[in-house]
Amino acid sequence: MFELGDFEIHLLPSVAFRLDGGGMFGVVPKVIWDGSYPADEKNRIAMNTNLMLVKAYGRNVLIDTGVGNKLNKKWQKIYGITDVPSMDESLAPAGITSADVDIVIFTHLHFDHAGGALTAQPDGSVIPTFPNARYVAQEKDYDYGSSGHIKAQATYVEENFVPLKEMGLLDLIDGPTQLMPGIKALPTRGHTPAMNLVRVDSGGQSAWHLADLMPLSGHVAPLWVMSYDLFPYESLEAKLELLPELHKEDAILVFEHEPEPCAGRLEKHDRGFSLRKLESV
Repeated sequence: MFELGDFEIHLLPSVAFRLDGGGMFGVVPKVIWDGSYPADEKNRIAMNTNLMLVKAYGRNVLIDTGVGNKLNKKWQKIYGITDVPSMDESLAPAGITSADVDIVIFTHLHFDHAGGALTAQPDGSVIPTFPNARYVAQEKDYDYGSSGHIKAQATYVEENFVPLKEMGLLDLIDGPTQLMPGIKALPTRGHTPAMNLVRVDSGGQSAWHLADLMPLSGHVAPLWVMSYDLFPYESLEAKLELLPELHKEDAILVFEHEPEPCAGRLEKHDRGFSLRKLESV
């Protein structure tokens, strides 16, 4: 946990999983990234779905929801998932339950970001994990994820988010949107057609949830771009534009997929930027 002005920010590990290292780092050779993110015998690296919870003005705002409990055993094996804690277990270190969440902001609707929004029941039905919350997503991301396009089918699982719209719980936004004082959704192309970065401002300080533009702290290096990105060149351009801005404002950066919760500030050097991690999150 760290304080940002009048806000309190919690980084909460949820589901540990594994993805292919080549997919995570694209054209960067394994000999370079393996030292920081060692791969297993299947070339997968350890990751997590770290949730970011912002306590602001007496409200609880959650950014992304992790994998959830709907993946079958086949897919759990593929992603190296051995334990799926309940959402209440994940939120417990912040002193709240799923019923206390007021707003859920999706960075995008891939299964590892939106899967926890709905919880499977023993009879096969699903119910909202956060019964008192409104959910927010970019309309372009929703439209692409529910289009049935062959490129979308591997990562967008419609049962994770379409029912939310049918239940009247999902608010679709189009472009940069101030969701409440101090919390803004800023879409960027690259990983998807419209993925939200989330900027949080309080007391003259800022923190950015970087979603899958920079899912790991190693992605601070501009050329470390995922093969999973639909538009990798646009991801590179977005990082080249954003990194100097983040450094100038001394922003705190939050990385969703580090194996352990991770946040830090940028330091500039001759070859670009590196990350100075916060001592405690």
